[in-house]
Amino acid sequence: MGRDIPPFAALRSFEALARQGSLRAAGEELGISASAVSHQLNALENHLGKKLLFKRGNRLHFTEAGKCLAAELGQGLDLLENASRRASGRHGKAHITVSMFQSLSELWMIPLLAAYHRRNPDIAVSVITEPESLDPRLGNVDVAIYYDRQSAGEIETSLLLSETIEPVASQDYLAGADPITKPADILDHRLIHCGSAPDEWQHWARQQGFSLS
Repeated sequence: MGRDIPPFAALRSFEALARQGSLRAAGEELGISASAVSHQLNALENHLGKKLLFKRGNRLHFTEAGKCLAAELGQGLDLLENASRRASGRHGKAHITVSMFQSLSELWMIPLLAAYHRRNPDIAVSVITEPESLDPRLGNVDVAIYYDRQSAGEIETSLLLSETIEPVASQDYLAGADPITKPADILDHRLIHCGSAPDEWQHWARQQGFSLS
């Protein structure tokens, strides 16, 4: 069975738009018109059966599906570009690989990439959104934004910020549930767990002086 891959021209147009931030700029990079970029985006959305972009005022915005595709497609095309250069023996742009959580990539990193590329056209940036599977000490990323309780001695680190984590619940849920007057009362309630950090509740409970088990 063959691969189910959308037309490459459509993927390339979408990736250029994600970096450049506008149809016109994406078209200039690809050597085609803005309307041709728009046509390729429509073809991609039809192939995927998903809306990737929407317009608010004069600006284009990514849907959730569009944000995910932009992050992963950029990585894929960077890998393809690097593989082509290695095979041909040519050397091109400098390359930086950045690792971070997907939410941080979508809400912070991707919106900044277009401006960064305009200022630094000779630097290619790959964003990897699975930091839990990567270890910056192994050298497979250049910059990583991740959680750690202490600085790793083998790499240079800088504290970006500290975080306060608190339980939250909707007002509708609390209105029909047993009251919570002390931290251990959460043992009588349904807890939503995060698959990428399954011990978060246990860690929080220990800080409050009790255990979930």
